[in-house]
Amino acid sequence: MKKIASLLLCMVLLLSVCCVNASAAENACIGAGVTVAEDGTVTVAVSAKAAAANARLTLGFDADRLTYTGCETAFAVATVKEETGKLTVGLASATAKAAAAGEELVKLTFASNDPMGTQITVTAENYGGKAVNETVALEVGVVATGWSGYTTWVLTSDGTLTF
Repeated sequence: MKKIASLLLCMVLLLSVCCVNASAAENACIGAGVTVAEDGTVTVAVSAKAAAANARLTLGFDADRLTYTGCETAFAVATVKEETGKLTVGLASATAKAAAAGEELVKLTFASNDPMGTQITVTAENYGGKAVNETVALEVGVVATGWSGYTTWVLTSDGTLTF
């Protein structure tokens, strides 16, 4: 009888953990992606998954491989505090008009001679006036690009070579 009760308790706990994780995924507030230009410029685009009129984001990166060069946003107020390997970005709408779900919040650019394989984290600390702690981890995936006389090729970090 004790084994059955223990088994039922474990199942209830497991289901409650699964429901909490599913709920957290449904309530995600940001998405992020990274691209690399041929000149090595790395662009991190952060988008809204839920509407918000303000946000505070923190980006973590390898300062030996990436140098912050700029910020683009549609928000009226944007502040960027730069520390070694860390950017804190504050965004606010002057009219309290919220960014819609799917809309780009901010685009940050970095210069690099060797960005491939670099890890970048984007953490939402405050979103829509509420304290949150949501992190999106990114890895710069293109290892090399080139031209072989007839065609352009791209080698990605997973070993895929495309022409």
